[in-house]
Amino acid sequence: MKKYIILLSLIFLYGCETPLNDIVAFSGYWRIICQNNTGTQLPEFSIVINDDGTFSNKMKIYPNVDTVFVKGAVDNNGTLVGQFCDSLATYTTGNFSGTLTEINGIRYGSGTWIDTVRGANSRGTWTGKSN
Repeated sequence: MKKYIILLSLIFLYGCETPLNDIVAFSGYWRIICQNNTGTQLPEFSIVINDDGTFSNKMKIYPNVDTVFVKGAVDNNGTLVGQFCDSLATYTTGNFSGTLTEINGIRYGSGTWIDTVRGANSRGTWTGKSN
């Protein structure tokens, strides 16, 4: 009886995990810093890239402007494609894209962003690092 309980426990534990070959290599917690096209650094925000490569969170493009949402996905090659939204609904207000990479165990990324709704300084670059 003990053998069956142990066997069932192992099947349950391993059956609930995401298979290793389905986990995106860049999953985990990332800190992101954006600069706008005038060189002003924006408030830092974070994203958590899920095992399937998807992510979403909110950020501030300007300190006194409403929060916008950023959502998207990254593939195993490190290509990140996302968009800004006024909510996690489908109304798109801009793009967030770039590349993630890993060298000697250090994971970092960079790219560009543009929000088409909030004015001329609502574009720039971003850098990120995974902990």
